[in-house]
Amino acid sequence: MLSSLCLTIAAAQAQQPPTPGDLGVVADHHLHIRSAIGIEGMVAFNINMDEKLRDPSISEDMPVISAADVIAQLDAAGIHYGTVLSSAYFFGMPEYDASNEERRTKTQELNNFVANEIAPYSDRLRAFCAVNPLLEFAEEEVTRCVEELGMAGVKIHFANSDVDLRDRDQLWRLRTFFTHVQRLGLPVALHLRTRNVDFGRVDVASFADEVVTHVPGIELYVAHLSGWGRYDANTHDAFTAWANALESGAIAEPEKINFDIAATVTRHPKEENAQIAEVIRRLGTSRIFIGSDWPAFNQPRWVPVNFKTQVSLTDEEHEDILNNVAPYFER
Repeated sequence: MLSSLCLTIAAAQAQQPPTPGDLGVVADHHLHIRSAIGIEGMVAFNINMDEKLRDPSISEDMPVISAADVIAQLDAAGIHYGTVLSSAYFFGMPEYDASNEERRTKTQELNNFVANEIAPYSDRLRAFCAVNPLLEFAEEEVTRCVEELGMAGVKIHFANSDVDLRDRDQLWRLRTFFTHVQRLGLPVALHLRTRNVDFGRVDVASFADEVVTHVPGIELYVAHLSGWGRYDANTHDAFTAWANALESGAIAEPEKINFDIAATVTRHPKEENAQIAEVIRRLGTSRIFIGSDWPAFNQPRWVPVNFKTQVSLTDEEHEDILNNVAPYFER
């Protein structure tokens, strides 16, 4: 549940594969690569997960995935740009049994791997570092990633980092961390959903009121439309709460609050895809960005196919979203 969700895409894959270049997508804003160090971390934390949450797909036999593999996926889909997100927050998970110094070392090693892999493809790829924002070295690591590695942004994963948006002490810590990130001028790819089983509007309201409104201008790309894959009642509750918050006018520079569709548009019931379309219209198409979450989920070429066939937006609305490119690609 916390690292990947198995999505049913058999129906889409039974179709003829799309022709590269015909999909109309300019950028995939949610991709990962996988190093031996990262696999080691995944195996280590997975062993210590509650049995109900353990991911059977995680094993020592998982293949390493390089930046060249990402480029091959993008080329197969006719997509030019891609955002590669580090998963170094794995080493900040409570289930990863290690000292703080080992957590720091492993976090650095995985962020180094991502930066070094992406470097030869800087004309097409952007690398985001990752860290558990609750750890004492979080700000230092983000600064290092920017100043020494030249990374373009930060990936934060609230569920894997065991963030509780109903804990006032943690909210203060997050406010400090996001203020640091904003001062560095970095965008944040944010997995907002937490481990709370009743996650939803109360969590979005807490994060918006206690963090976002105190860090004006923070550039957010909320992953999975505020969920963690698929589109369930909790995700809809949270996604709708964002629409309410942005419509209220309480958030400064609301145009900097954005969302990616990674792993959300699959074989949902029609009513769920109708809900996605409804909230997208409230938010505006300029806030919605294409992302695949490959290799955990769909190959990049299937995301626009699912999106265009499942979500009942107009052709013009679909085209607007498929053509959206995050501003950080221009920096």
